[in-house]
Amino acid sequence: MTTFSLCLTQQHDLALTALAVLFCCLMAFASINLFRLASEMEQAQTPAWLFATALILTCGVWTTHFVACLAYQPGLPISYNAETFPVSLLASMTTAWVGFTLAQRRHFRLGGAIIGVSIAMMHYISMASVKFQAEKSWDLRFVALSVLVGMTAAGGSMAVFKDGRNLRRCLMASLLIVLAICGTHFLGMAALTLKAVPGILVADGQAQSALLATALAVMMILIGLGLLGSLTERRLRTQALEETRKLRRSQDHLERAQKITQTGSVERDLRTGEIELSSEIYRIFSLDPNQPSAASQSLARFFHPDDHHGCQFAMRTPQLSSAFTDEHLRLVTPEGAIRWLRHEAEFIYDEAGTPIRWIATYTDVTRIHEAEDRQRILREELRAAKEIAEAATQAVLSLNDKLEHRVMERTAELVQAQEDLLKKERLSTIGQLTATVAHELRNPLGAIKNTVFTLKELSGAKNLKLDRPIARMERSVDRCNSIITHLLEYSRVSALKYECRDFDQWLVDVLDELAVPPTITVERVLAARDRNCAFDPERLRQVIVNLVENAIHALNDVGAERPEKRLRLSTRQNAGTIELTIADTGPGIAAENLTRVFDPLFSTKSFGTGLGLPAVKQIVEQHGGTITLASTLGQGTEVTVVIPHERQELAA
Repeated sequence: MTTFSLCLTQQHDLALTALAVLFCCLMAFASINLFRLASEMEQAQTPAWLFATALILTCGVWTTHFVACLAYQPGLPISYNAETFPVSLLASMTTAWVGFTLAQRRHFRLGGAIIGVSIAMMHYISMASVKFQAEKSWDLRFVALSVLVGMTAAGGSMAVFKDGRNLRRCLMASLLIVLAICGTHFLGMAALTLKAVPGILVADGQAQSALLATALAVMMILIGLGLLGSLTERRLRTQALEETRKLRRSQDHLERAQKITQTGSVERDLRTGEIELSSEIYRIFSLDPNQPSAASQSLARFFHPDDHHGCQFAMRTPQLSSAFTDEHLRLVTPEGAIRWLRHEAEFIYDEAGTPIRWIATYTDVTRIHEAEDRQRILREELRAAKEIAEAATQAVLSLNDKLEHRVMERTAELVQAQEDLLKKERLSTIGQLTATVAHELRNPLGAIKNTVFTLKELSGAKNLKLDRPIARMERSVDRCNSIITHLLEYSRVSALKYECRDFDQWLVDVLDELAVPPTITVERVLAARDRNCAFDPERLRQVIVNLVENAIHALNDVGAERPEKRLRLSTRQNAGTIELTIADTGPGIAAENLTRVFDPLFSTKSFGTGLGLPAVKQIVEQHGGTITLASTLGQGTEVTVVIPHERQELAA
């Protein structure tokens, strides 16, 4: 490091050294800029630009080297052998061209390293032409270091272009090239040691200095021309790119406008026959965009046969008119549909009045024609509607009696709805009072029942014939207790207590507990096969018991003309649900009563409370399920209960 600093500060003129570095910076920027332009050129032009880049770099390295040599002041006479100049220039330029070519093919570091080798070749071949009145010796360590610095810095310069080639990267690459050239030269000069030998003769330094100055001037002119050429080319390319962007933007706007207005354009050169179609024409005529335009010149074949004359007349008679506007033609699509196109055409003439170009536009106006057709249809419909309205006015006058009857029916429905509302309000009141009234009623009913039991015992002991009135009193007390129980169950809906059970097995257990008259045939078709169904077994038991008892009561009402009494229970599993069906062959329910069977306090039986089925529906819906009832008078009734497989409790 000390040797290098002493060489640079004590053996070099700092002013000339700074001048050499300045030349190096200009040359580096010029060559890097030319390399960037060469990478952007077309493939056929790239080798020539890479050659120019290598030439400018070589001239710059040569100029920097010899200006730095002029700055070198070892205190001994110096002369130059001009015969070696072409050798150093040719060798360095060829090697640099190879390096730039590799870098352009994205072998950045390898190409840069070869460029570093070309810099070292220029330095050491040129130093061989320098004659001193002394013996030269070289420190191989500095020699190797100078070559390594040149290859590394030049390789880094090319690697800068790996991810982009903007101005900032060009400046960074130029600085690395400056480092490669200056590092190679000054480390190489630090490797040189001179031992004065008076007997060695050197040539006339003034004549060689003049020759060297002339060569340097020529080199500077070349470098200036290269820099000027690169800047001019950059400016021209920038202008060309800007014009290209403007043209592309204008083309994009035109295509977007044509797409919005559904207008396509056709332009034909009448001298060459060349035809140009816009992208919207391909869509309108259902053409293949990959098909050459020349293959699509005859657009007339796409039009309706009756419109061929109109579309061909525009092409064959340019002298009659320069434009054809508002001509509507029918286009037949490949699917056979008809679309309407508005055709406008214009001829462009030269100075002699000869048509040279034909420009036509085709606008899809199918929607306009369809709108006109719809308007015509609407006018016809409006006229027909007017006639119908006039006839309907007469009909309305004749239907006055029917309307009055309908009003009466609606009034009856409103009255019924009001009664239903009052009924619901009464049920709400019952629900609020049931808890209190049930307690107050059950106490005296219990006393009455105890008293009836005492009377029964006394009448038996005294041999009194009071069995019938006592039995009637017991039935009345039991009926009152049953009504109270049903009211409590209906008005107090408690939370469900879910358990996971085998549904079919549970249903078998419930059915086995029920007393079914021997005259009734019970069929069981249990196919749910759900061993892990979640439900409240006690509450759902009330549903089964109530429905089965209703079926039994219905079957007991069947007359002798229908001796067959059958009760069928079936289960099956659907997607996420269990379906239970209970069907009987009883007398059925009248159609007018089907919509009211789930209404509270409604019953078709003389002994019913009217709360059984409403309570059943309430329990099923609390499980998140549904219940439906279908019945045919004289054939029987079928009730279907569907509950979810998993727990899905609704709010009570």
